[in-house]
Amino acid sequence: MTEPVSVEEFIQDTLKDIHSPSESEFSTKISSIRQTIHSLDEGLETDRSILSKSRKFVKSVVSSGLGYAASTLALCDHLENLGQFALEPVDTNGSDLTAGFCQFSVIHRDLGIMFKHLMQNLNSILVFPMETFLQGDLKSDLKKPFDKALKEYEYKYEKLKKEKLQAMKESGVYTPETFTVEMAENLEKERRRLQLEVCEYFIKVNEVKSKKGADFLQHFIDFYHTHLHYLKECVEVMEHFGKKMPDLANRISSLQKQHDTQKRHLVDTRECVRKLLEKEPTKKPRNIAFNSVQAAPSCGYPSTQTVPVNLSYGTQKSGFLLKKSDGKVKRIWQRRRVCVSDHELCLYHADESKPPVRLMLLTCQLKLPGEHPSPNVSAPVDQSGDTPDTASSVARRSFFLVSNNRTYHFQAEDDKDFAEWTSVLSNAMQAVFNEAMNSGGQGHASNGLDMYTSSHHSRGSSITGSEVDLLVSHAVAPSSLSRSSTGGSGDAANVLTGAQLHQAIQRIMRTKVPGNHICADCGRPDPEWVSVNLGVLICLECCGTHRELGVQCSRTQSLLMDDLSTSQLLLPRFIGNRLFNDVYESSLSETTKPTASSDSASRRNFIRCKYQEKKFITSTMGCLNTIGRRRRTSMDTTITADTSLSSSDVDRFLKRDLLRAIRTGDLSTLIQVHAEGLDLTAPIDVVDDSGTSVVGNTALHFTIENAAVDGILGSSPYLYLSILEFIIQNSSA
Repeated sequence: MTEPVSVEEFIQDTLKDIHSPSESEFSTKISSIRQTIHSLDEGLETDRSILSKSRKFVKSVVSSGLGYAASTLALCDHLENLGQFALEPVDTNGSDLTAGFCQFSVIHRDLGIMFKHLMQNLNSILVFPMETFLQGDLKSDLKKPFDKALKEYEYKYEKLKKEKLQAMKESGVYTPETFTVEMAENLEKERRRLQLEVCEYFIKVNEVKSKKGADFLQHFIDFYHTHLHYLKECVEVMEHFGKKMPDLANRISSLQKQHDTQKRHLVDTRECVRKLLEKEPTKKPRNIAFNSVQAAPSCGYPSTQTVPVNLSYGTQKSGFLLKKSDGKVKRIWQRRRVCVSDHELCLYHADESKPPVRLMLLTCQLKLPGEHPSPNVSAPVDQSGDTPDTASSVARRSFFLVSNNRTYHFQAEDDKDFAEWTSVLSNAMQAVFNEAMNSGGQGHASNGLDMYTSSHHSRGSSITGSEVDLLVSHAVAPSSLSRSSTGGSGDAANVLTGAQLHQAIQRIMRTKVPGNHICADCGRPDPEWVSVNLGVLICLECCGTHRELGVQCSRTQSLLMDDLSTSQLLLPRFIGNRLFNDVYESSLSETTKPTASSDSASRRNFIRCKYQEKKFITSTMGCLNTIGRRRRTSMDTTITADTSLSSSDVDRFLKRDLLRAIRTGDLSTLIQVHAEGLDLTAPIDVVDDSGTSVVGNTALHFTIENAAVDGILGSSPYLYLSILEFIIQNSSA
């Protein structure tokens, strides 16, 4: 394989050929020179591709930079216009706002203009030389003259070689020395032209290497100095305007305080007007027929009417009803035994040896069809196919019982039986809900996992039955109430609607739960916002910071504007501000907590420390602030303030506390373990207070199991509803 020729070797061979052509060996190295030039030409093609990509990237930077500068200048124009709009006749502080907007307009305009000049310099320093280089030096075919000279040399060489060999053959005398000398003398002109073109090619390649390497890097050095000068000018601009920033910040802070004060005065005025409206006698609202509840396609009730309730029938009844089957082809009425007792309805099968279907009345709603039955409501047909009743009698004596996963269509045997069944069901539903809402007060919540899962299925118009029942159980005398056929709440749905409903909810939440009459964070009276996952009431000013924390920390709703479901009202009803703050502010000094007149900055700082950083919690493990003061069993007495606990030990003791809180219904302990960072969804694998090993289940499973056991033993079946809700609302999953 022919070895390539370096530039130094070419120079030496050329000079030797010039001084002594007869002794030169240049002709033997022409093939090596050809290979060298072809290799260099392939390298130039690669350089051309690399430089083209570099130019593309730099031009993209320049284009985006100029776009950024143009957008910045447009923003400056907008800030100037914004400053002019701030000069309102009614705003006495408009001059401060105008000065601030104009000042930032000047700052960003200077920065934008300097950045625009920087991009223009980048274009002239880097992009323009690269484009010139690519379109000039690298665009032409550099080895074309060499190829032409080489072709002429080889053609002349072959021609002379044939002539000389023919002459020697004819003369019969062959002398190699004479042949070589004569060939060198006759091809000297062509050889000199070839040497010239090779020199020209090497010179151009040298220039290309210089421009693509050293010169290109020198352009970057020049841009570095330009960029450094730009950054220094930017720092000078920022330092110049930075001297005015403290004064502007003080004026803006004063302006914010004025706005906060004005807002508080407006809120106070609104509360005064609202209280006056509450004191005015209201007209008795007319009877409302809710027709917005849609049943399953097989139910067939286009509208509903009020249930005639008679409290004298009581809450228990056993007998027979006609139940409409759910067959896809033919739906018939079948006679079934029904029993209402112990807060549940038992529906027996035709074969009474099978266990009955048990429906929890707490999660059911009683609905009546309208005066005109739906076309798909057929008259009852017995097993023989007879039709004893007309369609009008079916609508008059039938009713629907809606559970959380199915709707049952029943019909009574006569009008008297219909009145008894509907009254008993309404009375039983009212009684079970009153017991759920009044069982145990703080820390003894109502049981009802089905109530939580079905709360989203129980809306009538814009009011859920359970919500109205909550109001009924506290705000209206029981003797004047009955369960409604639409919302599951009786005549209370006709008494409390719209704004009256919201006012009643606020009144109950503020007066029935300790500490809820003031904001949990600043002590402002009459809070009207609620954190549904924490169970605390807060004011409007503190609510803004709660929303900044994110829904993973606090989920806020308005008692005034939002239609709150039963599950959203449950934790504020059973936890409240006092119980929650006993945990989250146990180590708080009185001077730290903001007041109703505090500014927004101090409120924001306190709320973040309280809910995010949890600085005011007294740790029961001795690893946050101070050693806790809660009671512990004999198995926990080994823990002291000086004990160094590992993370696994802390997790184990907190899980034991969580298990104890579930079994005793202690909401305070539940809040404490959650505040100390325990994952409420993690499996509880500990030894409980009785020495029994507990493995596998989560807190949610244990709560449901304990609720079921307490129900069998005769305890209140509504003990764990608030615990379930707190675990569900504050689970990390």
